[in-house]
Amino acid sequence: MKIPVSLLSTYLYCPRKVFLERVLRLREPPRQPLVLGTIRHQALEEAAKAEEALVSSEVDGILSYDDILEIYKAQYLSLLRDVVQRHVPVLESLGMDPLDAYHRALPTLLREAETRTANLHRCMDSTKLAGRQLWDALTPKIRSEVAIDSDELHLTGIVDQIHETGDSMIPVELKTGKMPREGVWPGHRVQAAAYALLVGERYGKAVPHAIVHYLDANEKRMIPMNPFMKDEIRMLVGEIMELMDNRLMPEFCSSRQKCAACGLKRQCYDSSLMDSLIVALREKVVRAGTPSVARWPAEG
Repeated sequence: MKIPVSLLSTYLYCPRKVFLERVLRLREPPRQPLVLGTIRHQALEEAAKAEEALVSSEVDGILSYDDILEIYKAQYLSLLRDVVQRHVPVLESLGMDPLDAYHRALPTLLREAETRTANLHRCMDSTKLAGRQLWDALTPKIRSEVAIDSDELHLTGIVDQIHETGDSMIPVELKTGKMPREGVWPGHRVQAAAYALLVGERYGKAVPHAIVHYLDANEKRMIPMNPFMKDEIRMLVGEIMELMDNRLMPEFCSSRQKCAACGLKRQCYDSSLMDSLIVALREKVVRAGTPSVARWPAEG
């Protein structure tokens, strides 16, 4: 059995939420911040995937910084329009204007275009190459949406980005929402560290650190790797598997702020709903003859 890497972050945020999502199979309804974050996230992913073709075919000569920037901007804005268009139904269901969603995501895409342009122009200026030869010489190269798993760690997931430079590879997690004053949020740290372990195992290259890129603040926070992180990840995976296997609902989260921000708050605090779902689950487990039912507490 393998669990999603993202579940590590959810578990640290609230074990009860893991139970609601993975055992009771409840799903958060779409919310404006989540949809806007998804739009930016997907647009950046598609931009990274398109970069090789863009550099190989569009940058066909020695160009100025401004010329390269215009090429990137045209590509990125086209991709952003396509992503927003795909989300029109959910945007309209939430009373959101698709054009407003486009303009709210636009600054992130423009900053990314400037970053990629600067990187490409430096490489072009030093190598005097263009087209496919320029792409081959370009570092770092950015892989996007890389599916990865580990039998040893019992984890599976999709890395947002992997930055490859020479003999090292750096996983990068793209995050929307508020950034902590220092460092990264605990769930983001564990998630990025887990991906660093998976990337190192898969490719056999050095992974000295991972990065969490907070898109709203346009700031990247580094997470140095250390020998204890693998043990920490293994412990969390074991706890999550035990929670899912035992089917014992954890207590409420102790943080009112977390509960207020959770899309499952209404269902979670509905004791009648929770009782009915637990009874239905118990009956299903009994019918299936699942061994773990013996570890459930008696009713009443």
